[in-house]
Amino acid sequence: MKTRIFAGMLVAGVATASLNACTQKNPPPPCNTGHGDYAAKYLYVEGSKTGTGSCDGLVGEAIGVDKYYPIDGGASLVALQPEAAMALGLSPAEGSNLFARGNLESEMPTPEDYCNLVNMVPADTLLTPAPVELLEDGGMPDGTAPDLAQGSVVEGEDGGSLYQPNDVPVKYAFNNVKFWTIAAAPSAQQFTADLTYTEGSCSAKYKVVAMYPAVHCVVPDADGNPVADDTLCDPKENYDAGRLFGSGIFYGFDTFCDIKTGYCQLKANDIGEGTLKQ
Repeated sequence: MKTRIFAGMLVAGVATASLNACTQKNPPPPCNTGHGDYAAKYLYVEGSKTGTGSCDGLVGEAIGVDKYYPIDGGASLVALQPEAAMALGLSPAEGSNLFARGNLESEMPTPEDYCNLVNMVPADTLLTPAPVELLEDGGMPDGTAPDLAQGSVVEGEDGGSLYQPNDVPVKYAFNNVKFWTIAAAPSAQQFTADLTYTEGSCSAKYKVVAMYPAVHCVVPDADGNPVADDTLCDPKENYDAGRLFGSGIFYGFDTFCDIKTGYCQLKANDIGEGTLKQ
């Protein structure tokens, strides 16, 4: 009799434990940022293009993101590399680098599912402007003389003369960077930040809203003009339309094709629950 009673208690205990295990909320994923390019849109806040450079016309770009685990067991490092640092031929300024970086405040997200970066270091780069072909008399195309304080005259490949403007310092200073993680899909990532962009002697501030992955969605129409194609943002494949694969974007994100940046972007101007489809 005792054996039967004990066996019944054991079965009931196992059943209760199994039931409790099924009803427990999944633990949050660790702060694993997406490895690759995020599509970022820049929302202008303030600033001007006074001086050299043009700072208040940015619309967004791809930002490469990667996470590095320190061998000493300290805080993980997250690097942000704007697309311009690669596509526009930017080079590191002396004593600096092509990417911004910061440390994860914690390896686990906050109760609101945010992963914050602290100790941010800006990307500090140099932009080499395109040379200008001089006229036969050595003047600029607009009739003025080359400003040798802002550049130099060099010999062109065809024997003519070129005016090469000096390198322009460019700085991306990201602050208040936070990633949003989703327990149901750890690879679905978003981040927001405050950006101060400096080029030459001008500076402007933006709010950054970005999602992973970056997906190109602007295509040429029959006349060769660029048009936005929202279907390229669809996470589902469409065999009838010849799309064998989806975009790779998390199915829950509410997105659109942004012709200004050329990428699929979040419709919302922030990150978090408000970016999900209703």
